[in-house]
Amino acid sequence: MFGHKLRLEREISTVQGQNNLMITDKITNFGFKPSPYTILYHMNMGYPLLNEDAELIINPVKTTPRDIVASTGLKEFNLFSKPQAGYSEQVFCHTMQAVQENKTFATLQNRKLGIALTIKFDMTMLPYLIQWKMMGQGEYVLGLEPSNVTGKNRKQLKDENSLPYINPGESTTNCIEIFLNAISQPG
Repeated sequence: MFGHKLRLEREISTVQGQNNLMITDKITNFGFKPSPYTILYHMNMGYPLLNEDAELIINPVKTTPRDIVASTGLKEFNLFSKPQAGYSEQVFCHTMQAVQENKTFATLQNRKLGIALTIKFDMTMLPYLIQWKMMGQGEYVLGLEPSNVTGKNRKQLKDENSLPYINPGESTTNCIEIFLNAISQPG
């Protein structure tokens, strides 16, 4: 009753015979006061697409490691290893740039398997890609997360005056398209 009033309306669509999925979310503040608005689309990729032959293809303006552990892997954020014992997760915030008509993308490709998964999104609405890299044994996963914030919590964002809000009666729409493509294999 005293909280914020946001409504999410989601449409998930595809076209028969095509290897793509479209997620369209409309978020509306139906309350009477501005509401904080942070959103992150968490998508996990795993084996067999994710393995030591995979590569993340992105073109960020800036990449920021979350902490000291991630800073050690900054130069190889886009490469992956076999599962490792004792691996500590690495998280990176990529500030994205438009590739075409305010759209940007992240592609996890595996040339050896001949497949690639691409996530395409509007960077004016979702300017960041949070990357969660976990190469641990039994915990082998890559999270690719289009987001409207840098991965900090709401208190941190509020303290630095960067917490986004939706005003009463205002709506925003996010569109994310996911493609699975065949790609040419080496040699």
